[in-house]
Amino acid sequence: MYQLEETLYFYFLLIIPILLIVFIYNKSWQQKTRKKYFSTKSFEFLNPEFSPSKVNLKSIIIFSAIIFLVIGLVNPKVGTELKTVKREGVDI
Repeated sequence: MYQLEETLYFYFLLIIPILLIVFIYNKSWQQKTRKKYFSTKSFEFLNPEFSPSKVNLKSIIIFSAIIFLVIGLVNPKVGTELKTVKREGVDI
């Protein structure tokens, strides 16, 4: 049996396409600005540790963190069956 406790939180997944559009716009703006003010050699000299793959990896990690956070908020429950247990005991 599979049960989702709070399905309302699935609407938070709509944040991801918005963030993806902002990320793509920001990346294109950075590239235009970089080409406008720097040559390739001067940019590599001023910023030798710059790596576009690190930026992409960071965004993938952020998007996956948002997805897993939303899944955690939905609180999925997996089990074979729901069972009511009656407990008997001695009160002290």
